[in-house]
Amino acid sequence: MDLNAFERNDQFVADYNHFFPAIRTSEEPRLFIYYKSHRANVRAKVNSLRAKSAPNKADENRALADAEKYFQLMDHYLKSIE
Repeated sequence: MDLNAFERNDQFVADYNHFFPAIRTSEEPRLFIYYKSHRANVRAKVNSLRAKSAPNKADENRALADAEKYFQLMDHYLKSIE
């Protein structure tokens, strides 16, 4: 999820799965997407809370932008399994 968030996906999952087979069935990628969407949701919540308690407007805006990035990532994941 973090690699996707920072646009650094490259070939990591495919290479990891090649050396350490973790995704073997057709159902496992859906579970992987579920966990990535959960992590994106947690990051969005943390950044939302960070924005609420920000000491200044610049920090608040930065945290809200990060929250929005993770909400969009979560939405992208959920739409990919529909």
